[in-house]
Amino acid sequence: MRSTVSRYLASFYHLLISLLVFLLLAYLVLFSWYPGFFYDIDGG
Repeated sequence: MRSTVSRYLASFYHLLISLLVFLLLAYLVLFSWYPGFFYDIDGG
């Protein structure tokens, strides 16, 4: 029973960390690499 709980906890942590990495990369792309009107001009 303990291994099942820790398996779900590990998958939750993996999902959380993956979501944080995705949000960080999305922030970099939208606000650092393609800020403002460059994003609109490029078709974003």
